[in-house]
Amino acid sequence: MAVVSDMYNKNRVDLSEAIPLKTPFIIQLEPSGFCNLKCVFCTVNDPIAEPFLKKDTMTFETFKKFTDDCKLFPEKIKILRIIGNGEPLMNKQIVDFVSYAKQSGTFEKIEITTNATLLSEKLSLDLVNAGLDILKISLEAIDDETFKEVTKVAVETEKLKERIKFFYQNRGNSIVYIKCTDIALKTEEKRQQFLDEYGEISDYIYIENVANIWYDFGEKSEDIKNRYGREGGGDVCVQPFKLLAVCADGTVLPCCADWKRLIPLGNISDKPLTEIWNGENLRNLRLNLLEENAGYPCSECSFQKVSQNDNITEKRAIIAERLKER
Repeated sequence: MAVVSDMYNKNRVDLSEAIPLKTPFIIQLEPSGFCNLKCVFCTVNDPIAEPFLKKDTMTFETFKKFTDDCKLFPEKIKILRIIGNGEPLMNKQIVDFVSYAKQSGTFEKIEITTNATLLSEKLSLDLVNAGLDILKISLEAIDDETFKEVTKVAVETEKLKERIKFFYQNRGNSIVYIKCTDIALKTEEKRQQFLDEYGEISDYIYIENVANIWYDFGEKSEDIKNRYGREGGGDVCVQPFKLLAVCADGTVLPCCADWKRLIPLGNISDKPLTEIWNGENLRNLRLNLLEENAGYPCSECSFQKVSQNDNITEKRAIIAERLKER
């Protein structure tokens, strides 16, 4: 039976002591900007947000360049998080991506976050054999009616559960994590049904609170609820200090919540990731965040409070001095 947990790592490095990092802890990579679902809480296929989105499919050449760039960092990257705005499994070369990344020895862990609706038996076996460490499944509902209500797409949830079960039974060394949102499990009976049924085919399972992380999209609540049921990580956004987000066309962002790409740091086709990570653009953004001068869109974003666990707020002045000395 699965452990009820969001896989939160309690043995965390103290970011406030570790900054500036020579190597990012996490890189989030978008293999596809397209999605086969239209979830009500997401920007990807929303009629209002869609005109502002840039959608691409990453080529293997771009992924190879990305991975080879990662080898230039002095340390291994803790997690290659294959996710992005779209559905990763829509990229037909996703198995090649995982295989090349694994063979590179550059990442401690490789994980994919997926809605699992495209997860066939062959694809499951191929991903396991390629060396995938973690499969994170965002399950949008456990019954057909609610699934269509949340995603605007009809899916047979029993067949979807069977595909997930196949991956779990053939997972090898991979870890399976399944999460569902509170808006899809509105009653205690539904919540328990999810934990009981999917707890048998996962290693970790969790029910997340839906929280608005996007600037310029959706309604903001004055009472911000952390989607993991914990207090937010302070006032200073930690993402640009520990993470890079690489879009399908190679554009690099300091934050996965920058859905409009208003803070581009460069493109891996033009410069190596190490140069972007250590560059003036990112250094200035970090200082602006620490000194409360980041401005729009950061000033309109709630990602730090609803999705981040690290807190560097109390040592912001000390960290700023460290960055200025570099």
